[in-house]
Amino acid sequence: MAKNTLSILKNNFCLILIIFVASCAQQVAPSGGPKDEKYPVFIDAKPSNKSVKFPIEGQKINIKFDEFVRLKDASQQIVISPPPPGEKAPTIQENGKIIEVIFNEGLERNTTYTINFGNAITDIHEEMAVPDFKYVFSTGENLDTNYIKGKILNAYTLKPEKNIIVALYEYSNFTDTTIYKKKPSYFIRTKEDGTFSIENIPISRFFMLAYKKEGDLKFTKGSELAMFKNPIKIGGNINEGYDSYLFKPDTYRKNKLITNEVKAQGKYSMGIYKPEQSKISAKSKNPYYIFKEKGYDNTDTFYLYTTINEKDSFNISIENPDTTYLLQYKQKKKLKNPAFTVQNINPANLEDTLLIKLSVPYKTIITDSIIYKEDTNVFKPSYVAFDEKHHQFVKYWHKWKENTNYTLLYKDSSIIDIYGQINRGTNISFTTKSVKDFANLVLSVSLITDGLEYILQLVDKDEKVIREKIVTTSTEITFNGLDPVECRIKIIQDRNRNGVWDNGNLEGNVYPERVYYYPEVLILRAYWDLEQNININTLINDIK
Repeated sequence: MAKNTLSILKNNFCLILIIFVASCAQQVAPSGGPKDEKYPVFIDAKPSNKSVKFPIEGQKINIKFDEFVRLKDASQQIVISPPPPGEKAPTIQENGKIIEVIFNEGLERNTTYTINFGNAITDIHEEMAVPDFKYVFSTGENLDTNYIKGKILNAYTLKPEKNIIVALYEYSNFTDTTIYKKKPSYFIRTKEDGTFSIENIPISRFFMLAYKKEGDLKFTKGSELAMFKNPIKIGGNINEGYDSYLFKPDTYRKNKLITNEVKAQGKYSMGIYKPEQSKISAKSKNPYYIFKEKGYDNTDTFYLYTTINEKDSFNISIENPDTTYLLQYKQKKKLKNPAFTVQNINPANLEDTLLIKLSVPYKTIITDSIIYKEDTNVFKPSYVAFDEKHHQFVKYWHKWKENTNYTLLYKDSSIIDIYGQINRGTNISFTTKSVKDFANLVLSVSLITDGLEYILQLVDKDEKVIREKIVTTSTEITFNGLDPVECRIKIIQDRNRNGVWDNGNLEGNVYPERVYYYPEVLILRAYWDLEQNININTLINDIK
C-alpha cells in the first residue's frame, strides 16, 4: 500500500515538472487579465539615446521597452529629421519588446538626427501609444541643442488646445504646396496645457504651422490651424514665446450660395455661407417677403415668400459685392402653401419685449380682435411695433408688473397670412418675475479711440452670450434685468467692423480677430447692482 502511494506521488511530481518546463520553454506575449491602461515604458537603447559619433555606415539601433510592442501607422507617424540621404528608407520594425531601426544607406557627417515616432509605438493588446517618443543621435561630436517653445490656445475661447501638431518645414525649399505634400521636418504635439517644445533643431530657417490632425501627419486643407510669422529663424536669442491661436478656417468663401430649393408653394430657401451685404430680390409683380434664419457652421438660410401661380416660373437674384447669382425656378406640381403657425418669445425681464413670430408673412393683423389681460384685468400695451418690411413679427412693449400673469388672446382670424390662411384661437401666457429676482451691471468702459470697433460681451461659463454691446470710445454701459449668474467679460477686436468675430485665412495670411477676457469673474447677485471699471487699452497691452 505504501509502495503504491509513493508511485502515485512520483507520477504526479513528474507531471507537474513537465508542465512547468513546458510553460518556461514557450515564451509568448501575455494575454487575458485586466485591461492594460498604461503605455509601454522605455528601458534603454543600443546605442544609447542622444549618442554622438554615431557611425555613418551600417548601424543598427535597438530600442527596448518594458513590454511587448508593435508599430501602428508607422509610415504616417514616424518622421526622421532631417531625412536620411539616399533612396532606400531605413527599416523600422518591432521584435518582441524591441523596436529595431536599420539604416540601409549611409548618413550625413556632423549631423543631428531625430527619429520622431509620434504615436506609432503601442502595446500589443490595448494599443496604448507611447506619446511622442523620440530617439536622437549625432554623427558628429555634438548634438544640436536649439529649441523652440510656445503655447497653442483656442482663438475664440483662449482655452489651451491639447494634442495639436506643431510642425517645422525646411524653408530653403519650401513652396505653397509643401505642407500638403510632405511631412514636417520636425514636429511635436501640444500637452494638456497647450504648451510645446521642439528640441534638437539645427541653426536654420523654417516655416512653422500648427494644426489639428489624427493619423497622417500631412496637413489637410480645412483642418483647424494656428499661424506664425514666417519664416522662423532657429538659433537666435529668442526661442520661447511662440504662442498662436487655433481656428477653423472658412469652409467656403463668404457669400457663397450653398443650397437653394423650392420648399413649398411660394416658399424658396437659399443657404448662404457667411452672408455679408447679400441683396436678395425677385422679378415679380406680386409682393415678396424675406425671412433670415441663423444657421450652423456659418451658413444662414434666407426664405423668400410670395404668392404665385403654380404654372409660373420664378426668378430670384442674389447680389453680393463679389458675385451675383441668378436663380430660376419651375414650380413643382401639387405643392401646398407653407404651414401657418404663431410662436411667442416671452420677456426675459420686466424691461424686455414680448415678441410674436409668424412662420409665414402676415397680410393683415386685426388688432381690435386681440385681448390683453394683466391677471384678470384687460389692458392695452404701451407700444406695438409691426414688421412693416418683412411682415414676420410683432413686438409689444409694456411696463410689465412683477409677479403678474399676462395673457394675449388672438381670436380666430385675428391674423391672415399672404396666402389667405388664418390663425385659430391662440392664447399666449407668461408670468413675470420680481425685481428682486434680477441683477444689474454697470460697466464704465475706458477706451482710447484707435479707429477699431470692439464687441463687448457678457458670457457664461459655457461661452453663451448673455448680452453684448459695440464699443468705439469710452462710455458707460448698463445691463439691467440679468439673471443671477457667474459671468465673464469678453472683448473681441472687430477689425473689419462687421459686428461678429472673424476667423483667419492661411492662403491670405490673415490672422483671426483677437479675443481678450477681463481677468476677474463677475458674480451677479439678485437684487444687486454691480459696478465695474474696464480699461480696454490696458487689458490689450497686458496680454501682448
